[in-house]
Amino acid sequence: MRDLRTPRISPAQMICLLVLSRLFIVLIFIPDANGSSQGSASLLAIVLGFVLTAVAMVPAWLLLKKHPGMDLQMLTMQLSPRLGRVSAVALYLVCLVVSAETAAQFTMFLTSAVYPRASVLWVGLIFCGAVLYLVLLGLEAVTRTAAIMLAATILSSLLISLGLWGSMDTLNLISPLYDGWGKVLYSSTRYFTQNIELIAFVLLLSNLNTPKLQRTFWGYHTMTSVILLAVSYAAITVLGSYGETQNFPVYTLFVLSGSNVFYRFDYVLLVLWVATAMIRAALYLILACRTLGTLGPKLQSRWVVGISAAVVTVTAIAAVRNIQLFGGLYHFLADGVPVYLLLLFWPVLLLLLKYNRQKKEERR
Repeated sequence: MRDLRTPRISPAQMICLLVLSRLFIVLIFIPDANGSSQGSASLLAIVLGFVLTAVAMVPAWLLLKKHPGMDLQMLTMQLSPRLGRVSAVALYLVCLVVSAETAAQFTMFLTSAVYPRASVLWVGLIFCGAVLYLVLLGLEAVTRTAAIMLAATILSSLLISLGLWGSMDTLNLISPLYDGWGKVLYSSTRYFTQNIELIAFVLLLSNLNTPKLQRTFWGYHTMTSVILLAVSYAAITVLGSYGETQNFPVYTLFVLSGSNVFYRFDYVLLVLWVATAMIRAALYLILACRTLGTLGPKLQSRWVVGISAAVVTVTAIAAVRNIQLFGGLYHFLADGVPVYLLLLFWPVLLLLLKYNRQKKEERR
């Protein structure tokens, strides 16, 4: 297995990887699953969420920009080995949950919306086996694959837009404030709390081959927001209120976009999202194993990767079969527990720790 700690990637590759990972939520999006706004209000929520995310990342940015070439875990270990051990375990568990939740989401989608008669057990085992193979190939291979798949996704989206062009009806657009500011502001907050890729961003900074942190963040953040706006606009203008009754409205868009040349675009979607789900699950499994590996050389072996992959597999299959477990994983991530703790509380804590040390040194 290639060393999971040392691969170098370019800002463009990192942007492609994070954008593709973030787009996974588009497929598994279920309207009103968590009380978020729908219809035209979702467009305004994305714009406000874009601004809110940029503001919320200020503490992490103030901390990391002064230490180019270091990620959040490396910086924590440097400032306080004791806190570094705590953050290593926390990041390991969070990344493991993201990987398992991704596998569970995809397995549930495949066995409910696409192939209802498929075996949950075998779909989960095959999917997680493929994820483990990607992890063993290493971060660089995953990143290169992500760049190719993102290009394929964008090309497919352009073809789909041609198939849907005649079905768009701007009369489906209403005032985004029709139901008031409450749901819009709530959805804007969810835009930030559900952006788990920001955790991957702060953990991948040490892999960048150039210290262009600001350009990488804005590239990812802007590209993701633009794509989400485009997808939301298409879903609203094509499906209207009908889209709010569908469990997977984006999948419905792909089905409706067929033409005489490309008869079944949903097959294209399936291929793209198999790859997207695999890459996302593999990314967080790599990050989980790497952060745990900072606790010592004994935790940097293939056994840790294998055991972690087994935990992801068992958890994903169990979650698909147990809706309460599935809901627990989903709400743990969607409600923003990891994002609030690791991207707001933790950077502020480290900034205070660093400030106190500087004051003590000045007094000497």
